[in-house]
Amino acid sequence: MHGIFQASLADGLRMANRSLARMLGYQSAAELVASRGSLGGQFFIGGESEFQCIRQQLLRKGELTGYETRLARADGSLMDVRMNILLRPDANDHVIEAFVADVTRRKSVARSWPCSNLTMSWSSGCNSAPMSSRG
Repeated sequence: MHGIFQASLADGLRMANRSLARMLGYQSAAELVASRGSLGGQFFIGGESEFQCIRQQLLRKGELTGYETRLARADGSLMDVRMNILLRPDANDHVIEAFVADVTRRKSVARSWPCSNLTMSWSSGCNSAPMSSRG
């Protein structure tokens, strides 16, 4: 299942699809947007610092591909996700579109393998580079 959302870097979450709402434990996309308007304060688990790092990358390169982070579900549990985030060049108010994949199961399995840190890459927040980024 893949979630999709659209947001303004200045004003926050604008739209989301039902898949993302379900992934995060909300009854509807409208409920998700209403409760998670602020990207820095309410959407990314790393808060404002993670959002600012993402924002800088998007403004510099126009996209962020393979970005892995964690999002909080409505019930407070955490979900590992991989995102491709694009800055829309046709929008004058820095609109982004993001495609979100739930990778919780893969991460859970990887954490249980003794040698997983040698074979899998984990980028948490903005402290490490995304798995791939064109530029």
